[in-house]
Amino acid sequence: MVPKDYVDEVINALFEDAVDPKISVVGVGGAGGNVVSALYDRELKGVETVAVNTDPAGLTKAGADLKVLLSPRDADDPILAAREAAESQEEVLRGVLSSDIVFVVAGLGGAAGTGAAPVVTRTAKENGAVTIAIGILPFAMEGRKETADAGLEDLRAEADSVIVVDNNSLDKFAEHLPFNDALNVVNHVVVTIVQGVVDHLSKAFLTTLAEEVENVAREIEDQSSHVVDVQVRAPETVQAAWEIAPVAFDDSGFIGFR
Repeated sequence: MVPKDYVDEVINALFEDAVDPKISVVGVGGAGGNVVSALYDRELKGVETVAVNTDPAGLTKAGADLKVLLSPRDADDPILAAREAAESQEEVLRGVLSSDIVFVVAGLGGAAGTGAAPVVTRTAKENGAVTIAIGILPFAMEGRKETADAGLEDLRAEADSVIVVDNNSLDKFAEHLPFNDALNVVNHVVVTIVQGVVDHLSKAFLTTLAEEVENVAREIEDQSSHVVDVQVRAPETVQAAWEIAPVAFDDSGFIGFR
């Protein structure tokens, strides 16, 4: 049996040095900004929200802990301009994205989301974060499918995991669901995904903590040592993020892990 005094000592050391995973959710562009605003209003513990946009008015409207304004040059290709603007601000982004896990949420098909989101994702990954990109595909009536598909491939090339939410899955509700309400449904879906992952990681952290208590306490008993030097490291805690499967609406409108 492990002496109670030793267990108390181990628990105190664990909580003194333990590091919760730091999580950032970055909304790029208008659609991403809407999602981040919804998360910001929920005040999720341990989650930092960041809004990135090329549109000053859109950035002003977004609710977020941090905001980054990109200033693209005038160009015939606004997506390329947004990408270049993000690349020119990589040092700023690197300073903002100092988390263990970074979600990058973007509506695909527009300039900011399509052009800047892959750069934001790459920067976060180079900074050592596990990156999860959430790409929102536009309604077919918007006529941006080809651009959105190209943007999705760019995200896949940069992110560790990609979640796809297709607005067209809401078509069957079109007669009963106004456009703005449909967008709110999409926001709710994305917010639910992020909150689910955060909850999962919190459980993983507690499990890791309990295992450390048991293992280190037994080592103390075996070695008859009163010296405790334990640190629960964030990379161990966030390993579960690698297990997250891509999520997508299928043809029937179902969303789930696959």
